[in-house]
Amino acid sequence: MTNDQTDKERIEAIIANARCNAYSDVNFVKHADELLRPGHLPYFKDKLRGKPLLDLGCGHVEAMKAMALFASSCDVSHYVAVDRFCGWGRSYAEDLKNKGVVDAHFYHEDMLQFLAEQDSNSANVWMAGIDDTILRSREYRNELVQQIARVVPSGGIAFGVGSSILEGLSAHGLQRKTEILGNAIFGELFSYELVFEK
Repeated sequence: MTNDQTDKERIEAIIANARCNAYSDVNFVKHADELLRPGHLPYFKDKLRGKPLLDLGCGHVEAMKAMALFASSCDVSHYVAVDRFCGWGRSYAEDLKNKGVVDAHFYHEDMLQFLAEQDSNSANVWMAGIDDTILRSREYRNELVQQIARVVPSGGIAFGVGSSILEGLSAHGLQRKTEILGNAIFGELFSYELVFEK
């Protein structure tokens, strides 16, 4: 089996797993075909390989499952899910690790507090559905953007869907790179696809 066949099978599994539950992260699942299609996967593998991937505000189990499988496809060193509202993630992360899918970890805490405890230039960041309707405090959003910019390594990325607060990263030296992957990663119907590279 070639690496391309393996990647294709992984992509299909990610999409199938994400779609299997009606309560899946709608924004991620709706656009998973585009994010994970073979033309985009080499870019993400290049940026994510060998580094941790932080999933801030990971949400429910199906969204976490989809991102953990994506992280595995990109050969990350480990996948770290963070959510202060969902306490179930630890057992699911242990299950992913025990099954050999990916070295997964879950932290039931506030994403800003978690980021503040991380080393500079240490991890790539993913967010889905984290915007100013979720994070109403402008001060909190500004601090979060500063911490994301600090944590992302040189050559690394912060990316997401429905997470308009990531747009603030350009003020911290990260460059929007969505155009690398085509006119839009997720198509015209979803206006907040964001990839920022440091």
